[in-house]
Amino acid sequence: MRLESLRKKSKNELLTSVPILLLAVGIPAMCWFGVLKGSIDASSWFQRSGSIMVLFAVWAEFKLFKLGENLNPRSNNGQTWEDLDHADVLHKKFTGYSAMFKIIAAMLAITGTLICGYGDMLHKLWY
Repeated sequence: MRLESLRKKSKNELLTSVPILLLAVGIPAMCWFGVLKGSIDASSWFQRSGSIMVLFAVWAEFKLFKLGENLNPRSNNGQTWEDLDHADVLHKKFTGYSAMFKIIAAMLAITGTLICGYGDMLHKLWY
């Protein structure tokens, strides 16, 4: 695969993970303030939003795994010199962002799990 094509795919995977991570934060935030309350109380809805947060965090993680595959391209018979050159260029450009987004996604998954388990109690304590 050509370097420009791999760069475009890598950039696409990275940029499409940003709105997913924003949704992972935004939906529970809206539930916290009662924007997405619906017919149940805000505390229960905030607790349920934790599972949505985990869902989006895991989705972003999978997109970032695809980015990792782009950073380490392989040919059918193993790596070629051209693949190694492409991997080096892409690795320098995207590894820092990828690592940062993976940490954010992992933290959101952990936070979403805590919200899913204890979000109603936290919300009731606050309000």
